[in-house]
Order: sequence, then structure tokens, then C-alpha cells
Amino acid sequence: MSTHNITGRGSDVHVTEQNARDQNRIIFGEDSFVFNKGNNLAYEVVSSNEIDINTGFIMMQGDLIEVESREKLTIDNGTQGNYRNDLIVCRYSKDSSTGVETASLEVIKGTPSSTSASDPSYNDGAIDTDLVVDFPLYRVCLNSLNITSVVQLYTLLDIGHNVLVVDSLPSTLGPDGTVYLVKES
Repeated sequence: MSTHNITGRGSDVHVTEQNARDQNRIIFGEDSFVFNKGNNLAYEVVSSNEIDINTGFIMMQGDLIEVESREKLTIDNGTQGNYRNDLIVCRYSKDSSTGVETASLEVIKGTPSSTSASDPSYNDGAIDTDLVVDFPLYRVCLNSLNITSVVQLYTLLDIGHNVLVVDSLPSTLGPDGTVYLVKES
């Protein structure tokens, strides 16, 4: 049978993680972002070596990931007279032997520089084909031993408010892919 009622009750367990991922992609697209729910992954600089990330929900290429409780992340000591950027990422991992998929918050340490800081490399890829993929959430900027700023890198998506439901409404597609709704008089 080539037709599969994914959300209907079946005679056995028939909904896979790929079904859920595809459903999320249909609704939200294939990008990665943070939902405006919970505490939106708000950060708090606790010390020069610790940043706490609060609760929230991440959509990472169709995977819904919840940060259920506040997480403490360690930032390695800065270097006197040097600049450094670290990245806080949500890391998707898949065990190649078991197929088990996990997500965690991680810090990727940058390289110190006496002139200017640049972001460290991270695992940029696709969760459908790669075993490890990172979604950058924050850039942590260090000057010598101190954290000087934390820059949000993710888009915060506010959904569930002011939703327009119509049977049909003419629209046009802009050159950048934006859908413009056209009100007919």
C-alpha cells in the first residue's frame, strides 16, 4: 500500500521520527530557529567561565528539541591580551550503530587572536544525512579574561498569535519568496 495515514490510528506503531520531522518541515519549513515559548533560551552570564541557558524550544531542520531545565555551560578561560569567540550550539547527534538521536547544548571554543576574533568552525550539515550537526545559538565574545558580550544568532519565531484562517485568499509571490496577501475590494 503506497498511502500512509500518518496521524491516524494504525494496527501497529507506524509513526516514525522521520514522519514527525517531515510534518514539522511542511508546517515550519526546513530552517532552524527558536520558538517564542518557555524562556526562549535566554542566557545569563554567571561568571567569566559560566553561562546559563534557560528553557525553551528549538526547531532544528524539522526536529523539535526542548531545553527542559536551565543548563550551565562552561566557558574556558580567556587569554590575557587576546580576543576569542566561542559558539554555544544545539548539537544533534545520531549513533550510527543504534540509530538513536540526541540533542545537547555545547560550547565550541574559538582560537585566541591578538588582533581580532573569528567564530570557530562547527558541524554545518543536514540531520537527514549527517551524524553530527550544530545549530549556532550564541556567540560569546571574550577580550582577555572577560566575556564582553553574548550575541544571539538564532531567529525567534512567534507563533500561535494573530493566525489568519481563510478558505481562499489570492496571493502573489515576491521576488525574495515572500508571500503577499492581496485584499480584493
